[in-house]
Amino acid sequence: MAEARAVERPLTEPAHDAAQGSPATKLRPAQARLPDEASPYERVHIEVRPAPEIADHPTRFRVKVKKHKLLALVLREVIDPQTPMVVALSRPCVYGVYGRAVGGLAPIHAKCVGCLRCSTQYPEFITIVPNPKRAELGDGYLRPDWVDTINYEAGVGHVPVRGAGYRGEFGGAGWDGMWTDMSEIVRPTRDGIHGREFISTSVDIGEKPSFLRLDGSGQAVGSVPRVFSLPVPFLFDSPPRSAESQALLAILAGSAQRVGTLAIVPVEAAARHDLHGTHVAPLVTPGEVARAAALTSAPRLVFLDGWDEIAYGELRRRLPGALIGVRVGFEEDVAALVRAGVRIFHLVANYHGRTAAGFVADRIQDVHRRLVEEGVREEVTLIGSGGVVLAEHVPKAIICGLDAVALDTALLAALQARFAGDALTRETAEVRLPRLPLAWGVQRLTNLAGSWRDQLLEVMGAMGLREVRRLRGELGRCMFQRDLEREAFGEIPSSVVRGPGSEESSRGAEGQRSRGEGVAVTVGEREHHPWAKDATVEEKVVAKHRSAIRRGFAVLPTLAFGRPPALGDARWSDDLILATWLQARTGAPPEDGLEHRVGRSNGGFDRLSFVVRPRDAWLPERAAVDTSIALNRRPYDRRLEIPIPWYGGGMSFGSVSEQVMRSRAMNARNWRTFTSTGEGGYPASLLPLRNHVITQVATGMFGVREETIQAAPIVELKYAQGAKPGLGGHLLGDKATTVVAQMRESVPWVSLFSPFPFHSVYSVEDHKKHIDWIKTVNPGALVSVKVSTPTDVDMVAVGSYYAGAHIIHIDGSYGGTGAAPEIAKKNIAMPIELAIPRVHRFLVQEGIRDEVTLMASGGIRTAHDIAKAIALGADGVILGTAELVALGCTRCSNCERGRGCPFGLTTTDPELSQFVEPEWGAERLGNLYRSYQLQLEDTLRRLGLGSVRELRGRTDLLVYRGRENGR
Repeated sequence: MAEARAVERPLTEPAHDAAQGSPATKLRPAQARLPDEASPYERVHIEVRPAPEIADHPTRFRVKVKKHKLLALVLREVIDPQTPMVVALSRPCVYGVYGRAVGGLAPIHAKCVGCLRCSTQYPEFITIVPNPKRAELGDGYLRPDWVDTINYEAGVGHVPVRGAGYRGEFGGAGWDGMWTDMSEIVRPTRDGIHGREFISTSVDIGEKPSFLRLDGSGQAVGSVPRVFSLPVPFLFDSPPRSAESQALLAILAGSAQRVGTLAIVPVEAAARHDLHGTHVAPLVTPGEVARAAALTSAPRLVFLDGWDEIAYGELRRRLPGALIGVRVGFEEDVAALVRAGVRIFHLVANYHGRTAAGFVADRIQDVHRRLVEEGVREEVTLIGSGGVVLAEHVPKAIICGLDAVALDTALLAALQARFAGDALTRETAEVRLPRLPLAWGVQRLTNLAGSWRDQLLEVMGAMGLREVRRLRGELGRCMFQRDLEREAFGEIPSSVVRGPGSEESSRGAEGQRSRGEGVAVTVGEREHHPWAKDATVEEKVVAKHRSAIRRGFAVLPTLAFGRPPALGDARWSDDLILATWLQARTGAPPEDGLEHRVGRSNGGFDRLSFVVRPRDAWLPERAAVDTSIALNRRPYDRRLEIPIPWYGGGMSFGSVSEQVMRSRAMNARNWRTFTSTGEGGYPASLLPLRNHVITQVATGMFGVREETIQAAPIVELKYAQGAKPGLGGHLLGDKATTVVAQMRESVPWVSLFSPFPFHSVYSVEDHKKHIDWIKTVNPGALVSVKVSTPTDVDMVAVGSYYAGAHIIHIDGSYGGTGAAPEIAKKNIAMPIELAIPRVHRFLVQEGIRDEVTLMASGGIRTAHDIAKAIALGADGVILGTAELVALGCTRCSNCERGRGCPFGLTTTDPELSQFVEPEWGAERLGNLYRSYQLQLEDTLRRLGLGSVRELRGRTDLLVYRGRENGR
């Protein structure tokens, strides 16, 4: 990536490693340049290499097996004359947990990814539990999952990529309450940020006067800029006293030199261990000024630890060639120090990001704003530390107002440190480090820097920024939870009364039959026989495990053996997963106490409820309730309605199996609704179901052909996906099998990245040309436009309407995905709950709300989420993950790796994909739809509404319960 800085080393550019989405270690020559050609640009390359752990890192899970029951099961199968030995000994794990000769008697815990397939098949004697030793990682702020992420980044230097969607809480305090923005259309291409285009992560450190004075000859007089650049906006901070060893300091200095940044080292240690050079920034107390002046080589930058006017002046006098910064707490009056002549600040919070006046993100904004008001912000360099422990925190801190950050405990975690209690300050933190080989430690921190820089590029690319300097203080490039919730939920009452008839206590939907238009579907689950007499050995293996999986899911909700402790997350709780599976089996809401309405995300839909209306305001029990919606609300083009206010979202071939695609399409036919192909092409097996299949035209144009566009009743132009907004599609090489590559017209086993945005669309006018193209190819098709949820999503929606779209599909940031960089799934764009009201209100203000259909997706999990989304302003919703959970997804987030989903969903593996029989899958999805429709009808009836169309935008029927613990 190109940087505006002096050329100091041979020009190279990174070879793109498509399998990981990050620059590989291999170098190739940069473009040839004439010998006398001067250029201010250098391609910055951080060379990452594997640096495996040298200390044991606790695995996420432990496998518990009741060995006597396992032996009894194997014995029964072995002595069964109808069961071939290979079938009897076949094992449920695709990751090799039972790969030893003795299988489950000695499971390999390190290989367990928590998919829960084995404990689903055999819940009586196999349980997957979280590893209790993992809870010892980090401290009260640095969470174990964060340590896992840092450990991965330091080990390989790649951007963490995982399947499924975001698993954590809705928002929270500090950095968790911020979402960075993205640009939907006008921006540099995302595929260009990894090599083609000039994208700079360089920052300037130094003293920068507000203006230059020139004499009569044009020469600068008076103060002139004294600045140097770093290729990345982060430095390495001085370690805690308890960890301040020669080995660690040498690693920090060596890593800083490799990366091109600075290591802040106490001056006494720098002198004692002979650490010097342009990559070392001595940290000097007021009593150590003489020692700093006696260093063997003059540093570029020196930090005075604490404000002392005399010591500051003495440092400037003794080290005239060095820049002098001051390291102070956030409570210091920075404006006063600027008036005293200081221009470089290192503002320090404790390691948890806490200051006397609150969290560091708020204090950064205060300092930045104060300097702007004083008219001196451009003269000052602000470096901050404390609480920055993940890659996502770097751009957020810069948005708040910093020029750069100084990393502290993240570096220690990368070196596999263990913390004794809470690590709060440099003086008090108790840290234990393993033996630290120099080369290993330098590579680990270099890998961390490489991964974090690539993730910074992802965030910048999503925003459409080519300079990280432009990100500083750009609060308009960020969305804050408190502001968005005030806008979205401000008019909704903030208390709830529970009692008979409330949503939380409602059980009225069970057993009711539809009184709306109605759709003839079969409720119930087909019997499944293990195998036919003439089945092959491979078919018998598949049938054995398929039968065990379905039996296990049926057992788990009964709690007869206890549900797996590792099942569920904040967004999809164990109750929600099991309740969804049960609804897909029975066609009705659970009656056994499983929570099927909300999760545990502590925000969004999980904090919204419907008002409790008196019984005399309810519709009569036998009154008809209409759940249908129109997909074209314009006065022209094809009239199209669906009997339920939802349809299936895009899941591409390759991200899911063809069997899953057929299951969804068959169910859509049965319910007279639709499902989408996603961006992976149009399998021929879907053609008989074409009247219920939406074809998607995405930026990669994978598998897009005129005949498939002509076959579709709805064509979807996908500009962005909520789970990876601004980043395009992402299919890793393991899943780009021969058949998938053939469908996508690509090379097998090579990762596929959809560009972002469309390379032919850089304005609303270009957008209209795309829609006109679709209408020309298929005049009878409706056009849906799928976009993500940036801060200006309302403007994007209006632009799509005027470009001719019939359906505006907004996709929130908490939806599922086959694979996405982890930094994208939580931090870029807003959740769907906050986007729907914004878009709805703007469409109303523009006077066009009744001329377009607004569909919402990205985090719709339940029938109650559907109703709440419509009450917030959507016409209907689009389902994704919920359908996969109905088919057996356990939300294990391993969609993208190896053979794919062990339950046969997000895979094209010829064995695993057979776990889903299309007829069985369609039946289960139909049952889920039936249960959702019953619950939606019951909600409408209790609200006194005869049609779901009457619910749209009725925020007066909602109650918002706020956030727990005042957050």
